[in-house]
Amino acid sequence: MKNALKILALIILLGVIYVIGVFTYYEPQSILGNIYLKSKYHAEEQDLRSISEHLKETNGGSLPESFDKYLFNKLVKTKEDSTEYKNILGFYADQSISSNAGMKIFEEGSQYLPSIIRYGRAASTEQRQKSFLFLAYGIAQKREAPSPMLNSQFSMDKNFTFIEEGNLSEVGIGSYKP
Repeated sequence: MKNALKILALIILLGVIYVIGVFTYYEPQSILGNIYLKSKYHAEEQDLRSISEHLKETNGGSLPESFDKYLFNKLVKTKEDSTEYKNILGFYADQSISSNAGMKIFEEGSQYLPSIIRYGRAASTEQRQKSFLFLAYGIAQKREAPSPMLNSQFSMDKNFTFIEEGNLSEVGIGSYKP
């Protein structure tokens, strides 16, 4: 009888651990989910892609506010042009394509605008340039563009120049409204 109770207790314990694990994985906005996201953070990972993929799978791509604060604080503490710095800005750029970047970078990220523009200009693909353009545009406006679309006849370089000059109306970024 004692062995049966021990086995039952073990099964219940394993079940509880499993439920907590599933909750932690699928609820990134929870305290446990935030801890899990922090554990996935690796400064050397290009654009923090595993976190981005995890958020797409579990949270519609949206960056939870608590992790947004954590990530922005990491950015503040990094050295300009370090790998970590580039990867955090790359993550925010990738997230801005789908309006999931969080608000911290838009509200307080104006000091990073020159780097974002420089990285955007140097990006190897048009999609990558566009992600940095959307991020730069959002920071210049101090708010994220919902479902951004590029409606400009100008080159990417010219659009980045418009942002540098504060001429945001010429950039030609609109929002897709379903």
